This record gives sequence, structure tokens and C-alpha cells, in this order.
Amino acid sequence: MDESSVQSVIDNLRAMIELSNLEKEVPWQQWIESTVHKREIRCWEKTNCGKTTCPAYQSECGRCWLIAGTLCACEVTGEKARKIESCLKCEVFQGAIAADPAVELQELLIILVYNLRENRRRLAETRKEVRLLEGLLPICAACKKIRDSEQRWHPLESYIHDHSMAEFSHGLCPDCLPIYFTPEGEPPNKKTE
Repeated sequence: MDESSVQSVIDNLRAMIELSNLEKEVPWQQWIESTVHKREIRCWEKTNCGKTTCPAYQSECGRCWLIAGTLCACEVTGEKARKIESCLKCEVFQGAIAADPAVELQELLIILVYNLRENRRRLAETRKEVRLLEGLLPICAACKKIRDSEQRWHPLESYIHDHSMAEFSHGLCPDCLPIYFTPEGEPPNKKTE
């Protein structure tokens, strides 16, 4: 590895760190343009692939190993995280790094940053979906209704349903079952004829 290759990797790492410290999320294409050069090797050219429906086909990024759902070997490769093992062995990736340790190091760092960004994005989506109940809930000792922040009382089930992802199914516990049903399965107040 020559000194200029090492310096190039260091410069790109610094740019990646600066971009990752920005408060506003930077689009991935801007990451590539700001940190590293475009790949000249294109998978569809190297493999003579004519699959125009492939997400990597004529991609500006030139890094098919960073694109989910590519049509490699006539199969949809799925999510980026699941396809990386085969991508690292692929002739297109190997041709892109071309036995230059600095280039390989740089591409592996790009993959790492990409995976971290994707994981952070998925985590943010999950956080939006998950609603947690936390803190003290004022609950009526008699009827079990819950008081909200606007001092309105709600049935326990509807409050939990509205403020969490929980769903309810109903049944009777062993203590309540005899109150509502006799051993024969009849309600206890039903008169037998």
C-alpha cells in the first residue's frame, strides 16, 4: 500500500465522520459523491447482463454490492445485509478492488457505514411504530378505568389499545369461571325447568 493510497483512505474516513456528525441525515448518494470516487466497473457491463429490471442496472453508484434486490445469478438477492457474503466473493466486487489493499479497505469501510446507516434507519422506523406506556397511570380502584392527561377516564382495555401496540382477547380466569358458569356450562342464574 503506497502512501497516497493510505492518505486517500484517511481523507475519505474523515469525510465520512464529518457527514455522520451532521444533524440532518445526508442522502446515501451524497455520501458516495462526498467521500469516494464512483466505481468505473459496472456489474451489468462486466457480466453482460441485460436485466434492465435489476435495481443495479445503470446505477450511478456503481456499487451493486450496496443495492438490495439485485438480480444476481438470475435470483433476487434480497436485503443488502443478507447478500453481502456472496457479494464479497463476486467477480464484480473482486474486480473493483483489484488486489489493492487500500481500495479493498475503503470499500469495506463503505459497506460498514452503509450497514450502520441502514440499521439506524430501520431502528428509527421501529421507534416510530412502537408506542410505549411509561410512568404512573392513574387507575380507578373500583372500575379499573384509567385517567388520561386531560382528566378523562377511559376503560382499561381501550386506553392500553390506544396507547400501545397491544391487542386483547377475552376469556375467563379459573377464579371467575364459576361466577359466570356452572360446571355444566350454564349461567348460574338460569332456572332449570
